[in-house]
Amino acid sequence: MVQATEQPPLTTRDAVADTAPGELVAALYAVLNGTRQLSRGRDELDRASLGVLHQVSTEGPVRLSDVACGVGLDASTVSRHVRALADADLVTRTEDPEDGRAALLSVTRGGKAVLRRTFERRRATLGAALRGWSLADRELLTDLMTRLAADLADQPGGKNR
Repeated sequence: MVQATEQPPLTTRDAVADTAPGELVAALYAVLNGTRQLSRGRDELDRASLGVLHQVSTEGPVRLSDVACGVGLDASTVSRHVRALADADLVTRTEDPEDGRAALLSVTRGGKAVLRRTFERRRATLGAALRGWSLADRELLTDLMTRLAADLADQPGGKNR
């Protein structure tokens, strides 16, 4: 385990400059693959549907087109997921008061419960994986991951662009 050292905080640019980009990509891939493996068969929804439900929860009430943009999928794909989520009573559609042709999506009480259970399982798994890490290491990881997410969102094609 690498221990945190008393150095000025790294920016994500510093971290990438000090790490071979291929090694960083490989490390990120390993983390993402590991989280997928841990949740496989345990989640109540497939990964894409869970992402759509989470996006509606975060942004809602929200139009389908905004959900599609937020999750990076085309509207027809998101529409299929929304239909299945609505059939399972996890999201509802209401008329958009600003445009009667459009619908606004919201998460139901059941959808909130699915999200809560899913994220509780993931928090427990992550907590177990980080149990042996020092508080300083966990805080450093959180800071760097938060910065990386923000910097990625600011890249061309990112969420903030």
